Amino acid sequence: MNTGNPKQYSWSTDGETYQDRCASIEEAISEALNSGREFELGQTLFIGEVVPVNAAQLVDADSVIDDISVRAFDISGEHAEDYLVHATKEQRAQLESLIAAWADSVEAPSFWEVGTVVEHVITREDLGDGNV
Repeated sequence: MNTGNPKQYSWSTDGETYQDRCASIEEAISEALNSGREFELGQTLFIGEVVPVNAAQLVDADSVIDDISVRAFDISGEHAEDYLVHATKEQRAQLESLIAAWADSVEAPSFWEVGTVVEHVITREDLGDGNV
């Protein structure tokens, strides 16, 4: 995804749902204004920094191990009570890496988090109404 590349920005009218990935704040404002939505003078447009998500962020080895352990207990009862409890930190990291690699091979995340947000107030100039 965006490894060491310049920052990207996304826009929102409500500060919650962000659209597009743009190369600059100005481009994000332009994309918003050209999105077909109606904007009013003084309306706030939220411009957020795109923070890429990678599959490794979505994997938690402890959750996977817990799920496997519960299923083992459901199948074999107390005989499986301690199944996988001795997995080391390194083994847990390996599990997370394997699952993240699998997830990326199926579908790398195309979504993102929003970092720093700046607010842009819609002006007459933005609306193309230079006449006062």
